[in-house]
Amino acid sequence: MLATKLSSTLVSPAKVASKLDWQKAVGVVMGLDITMDRIGIAITEHPENFFESVPLNSLNINEPNSPRKARGISHQSLSELEAIVKQHRVCAFVVNWPVNEGRMGEKCGKVLQVLDSVIDQSNNVVT
Repeated sequence: MLATKLSSTLVSPAKVASKLDWQKAVGVVMGLDITMDRIGIAITEHPENFFESVPLNSLNINEPNSPRKARGISHQSLSELEAIVKQHRVCAFVVNWPVNEGRMGEKCGKVLQVLDSVIDQSNNVVT
């Protein structure tokens, strides 16, 4: 099986936790809730610095007037995501994995498509 750029960036929860302990004063974690047409975003700092997540405006996945099932993420939304990552110094992502009765389906596929698209189109979001 061929490794994708996405699979090479995935890490275990323990590694994310150790990174957060290492960078208590430096970065934030961004939560992504990817649906068929939007990406919900929230950020949170290390608990020693901040105790609640801050929801941000969601991003449209597709350009206006594009087909709903378009693959990936629009260039405008990608630019907005890059700006948020830079502004808040995001050091890790937690991504919602939308299983249905314990099974992966179309929604999980959309999550993978969007994440692959972000990694393929940008060197500034995931390094």
